[in-house]
Amino acid sequence: MVLSIIRAVLVSAPHCFIVSFFQQVKSSNQRCVTLGADDFLPLFVWVLVQSGMLAAEIEADYMWGLLHPSLLSGEGGYYLTTLSSAVHVLKNFRLCSEEQSKTLGPGASLDVSN
Repeated sequence: MVLSIIRAVLVSAPHCFIVSFFQQVKSSNQRCVTLGADDFLPLFVWVLVQSGMLAAEIEADYMWGLLHPSLLSGEGGYYLTTLSSAVHVLKNFRLCSEEQSKTLGPGASLDVSN
């Protein structure tokens, strides 16, 4: 049920969910809970996928080109780098999936249960 609510919010207003997520991270960090980059990037990739945002790569490229370099240092640059990294992860996942389906054939799956 919670996931269906999150999906509904992501479809209707993904930016509101992301802002809320960042606020939760900040409030969690005040309670001595640490969320590092290794934890944040996979969560952000998931949010990006669930939001259905198709223009993430274009948006990131625009921001890299239009933002003043002084705005790219610090927190703003970190989040823009995270967005670009998430796009890169998704593009590589897609390419690897396509390559795997060509190699193994349609409907085949890779057994990694060793």
